Amino acid sequence: MKLEGERLKVKELLERGMSQSDIAKKLGIHRYTVKALCEREKSCTETFKKRIEVRSI
Repeated sequence: MKLEGERLKVKELLERGMSQSDIAKKLGIHRYTVKALCEREKSCTETFKKRIEVRSI
């Protein structure tokens, strides 16, 4: 399934610290698609929260 492959790529790139917008550009998909794929994965949300905490410091 194409969507499953994209989900795995999105998860990997988020874990590397890329923003959702940058991931969308790199994969050639809409940023809302990246957001939707992220919301399906709890770990993506946790990674995003960690990035926000790091930026706040």
